[in-house]
Amino acid sequence: MQAPAMDKPTPSYVAVFELIRTQKSFDHLSTAKKLQLATLATLATLVFTAAWGAAAGSCVAALAFGNIIKVPLIVLLSVVASAPLGVVAWKLLGETSSAADLLLCQARSLLTGSLVLGTLVPIVALYYHSSAFAGPLLAVGTVAVALLVGGGMFLRLVRRASGVENPVVRTAIPAAVMLVQLASMLQLIVVMSPILPDPTMFNRGIDGFTHREAAVEVSP
Repeated sequence: MQAPAMDKPTPSYVAVFELIRTQKSFDHLSTAKKLQLATLATLATLVFTAAWGAAAGSCVAALAFGNIIKVPLIVLLSVVASAPLGVVAWKLLGETSSAADLLLCQARSLLTGSLVLGTLVPIVALYYHSSAFAGPLLAVGTVAVALLVGGGMFLRLVRRASGVENPVVRTAIPAAVMLVQLASMLQLIVVMSPILPDPTMFNRGIDGFTHREAAVEVSP
């Protein structure tokens, strides 16, 4: 009598691409499995953003190597800054689904956005080596597209999450999380600068948009 075949584990690269499909639901999984997938998505995000960072700084070897650490660190620290707000709001507003669902939605959206960056790595590197004008514009443009795609993914996933019945919650919580994450990223860029070979308004964080210089006290 033949023994029943054991379920083969899904390869990690297959799981990564399953995570970016908005129609794919993981509601049937346990909380531990959802957190495991969120961790996998986050790790893949760090890999893709590291590749983009190396491409964006590829004109300067030291900058390219530094970006392999700095760009993923900006993303990771911005997640650490924004996730607690979402989790607390999720539970305070009495949603029946686990906070792990929200974290998985956030991780999946980050993965989707970073995958946009990863697919555009060759053209970012090419233009930085061949056009002083288009290189910086393309680098900033790819980040803007990635943020839009990832943000749209986050909103869509949360709105479709099981147990989320309040329409305000479906929009307000992911919007608040994204706002805090973007605000954190903006200032983390200041801390981690330089990221790009050419200076941009983002090098000064919020001051670059308000055209104000930070006040510096000089000791007598």
